[in-house]
Amino acid sequence: MELIRTLANDCENCYKCIRTCPVKAISFKDNQAQIISDDCIYCGLCKNACPQDAKAVQSDMDFVKNWLLQKQQVVVSIAPSFLSDFYKSDFQTMKAALMALGFTDVFQTAEAATIVKQRYENEIKNGTSPIIISSACPTVNLLIQKHHPSLIPYLSNTPSPMHLHAEMLKERYPDALKVFIGPCLSKKYEAQMTKSMDAVISFVELKTWLEDSEVEWEKKSKDNPRGKTNAFPVSGGIIQSFNAYEETYHYLSVDGIESCKQALNDIEEGIIDNAFIEMSACENSCTGGPLRNTHTKKPLKSIINIKQNTPKSDFPIHSLYQNMTMTYDVLSHNEKEPSEEEIQAIFKRMGKDDPAKILNCGSCGYDTCKEKAKAVYQGKADLTMCLPYLKEKAESFSDNIVHNTPNGVLVFNSDFNVHTMNPAAKQLLGVPNIKENTLHIHELLDPEPYLTMLENKKKRYHHTLYLSDHNLYIDETVVYDASFNIFISILRDITSEIKHKRQKEDAYKRTIAITDDVIDKQMRVVHEIASLLGETTAETKGALSNLKKVIEDE
Repeated sequence: MELIRTLANDCENCYKCIRTCPVKAISFKDNQAQIISDDCIYCGLCKNACPQDAKAVQSDMDFVKNWLLQKQQVVVSIAPSFLSDFYKSDFQTMKAALMALGFTDVFQTAEAATIVKQRYENEIKNGTSPIIISSACPTVNLLIQKHHPSLIPYLSNTPSPMHLHAEMLKERYPDALKVFIGPCLSKKYEAQMTKSMDAVISFVELKTWLEDSEVEWEKKSKDNPRGKTNAFPVSGGIIQSFNAYEETYHYLSVDGIESCKQALNDIEEGIIDNAFIEMSACENSCTGGPLRNTHTKKPLKSIINIKQNTPKSDFPIHSLYQNMTMTYDVLSHNEKEPSEEEIQAIFKRMGKDDPAKILNCGSCGYDTCKEKAKAVYQGKADLTMCLPYLKEKAESFSDNIVHNTPNGVLVFNSDFNVHTMNPAAKQLLGVPNIKENTLHIHELLDPEPYLTMLENKKKRYHHTLYLSDHNLYIDETVVYDASFNIFISILRDITSEIKHKRQKEDAYKRTIAITDDVIDKQMRVVHEIASLLGETTAETKGALSNLKKVIEDE
């Protein structure tokens, strides 16, 4: 299952997850940011950085609740960092709350951490390696396996406290399902890969569950805390829990993924030697885990509460698990690197054919334009992610349209001063040599329509006006953009159209007049013909009558 994924409908292309990702394990295709699981180290920074909450983490809650409903045995390993998230509680109170939810039994992961820290002490004492990197943080382990594989030999082969604790719980409850509760996304990955825990739920999920079930957890009991390894969740807590220190080793604590990356770079460069390095991917170590409740992220309060619950004594050591080891495989994959010529070709496609345009602004999520070009070459990024490029392209496109359109375009600000005037508008209005931002609307056009638009809250106005000074007829469309509080006036010279229309009207009138005259003449001719026909007919009739009479007399 995908441990973390992007919700397509919520992703708004802000590139913040890319900018936040320390290993750039996010690709951008088809206007969507997608996590590259092969590169991801499950630090959870992208989830917490996303302003749209578009990163979803895989949840085991339904599985766990279903197990409890089926009355199965389910035991809990709870991380000691719960004291930083549920700082109004303690272990006995939390144990009672979890058992009220239906869990069979609850144990502290810190008891397994006792074995882990003793194993670290033995590695240092035996000089196993000139550099030993703690293996308790799965994100650090993945960072090394995927992005610094040459340093795998320095990674302690001691299993994490969660992994060891799973074996301890299996001994106590052989048939029970095992659930880890903590603040860490990468523990979900570790549980899947090692098959140690059957489920992992977060502090966020636990708090919601407790509240929905109305189970009390915000109170202190008379609990006497056990185990120096309760200090594991704070920065330097692993080293703090040691019982002995070797003078031949430096003891270094590094927290925060960027600090870890820098430390690993220093090791690769040979700057660090003879050192045990406690590494945690989260700032303030596990007290800054990504799956904590946001309203309780109080670093100082968290540290104080953990220290108050960290005694000087250890949990009992279980020798049965002293020989368990972990092996870490190389998980990196070599991607093809672009040549300098290919980088330059991509720069050209991005409109960066001039070195001055290589801004390295980071707006795309990558630190440099070259890193972005490399990502484009590898199919992880899109050209359109470059905001300066898009801005320049959009401005160039709109400027070309505005500059070359035969229509006049004017933009007035809220004070009705001219903000922009294209060449066509200057030509129409007869102001070719005047800077447009020195003009007011009343010097060019009648402001009345604009004022009327404001009063009536109209967004669009269209009319025809006559500019007597220039003997021009203008078709004007005015658009009010409330978001920027500006007026956009588009002027179209319709003088020739008006003249042509009038010429047609004149021709029509002349045609009508000629037609009327012809009709009058035709009517006169008809009347004359009719008159002549009438006289001829009478004469013919008289002649025929006389002829008839003569014939009859004979």
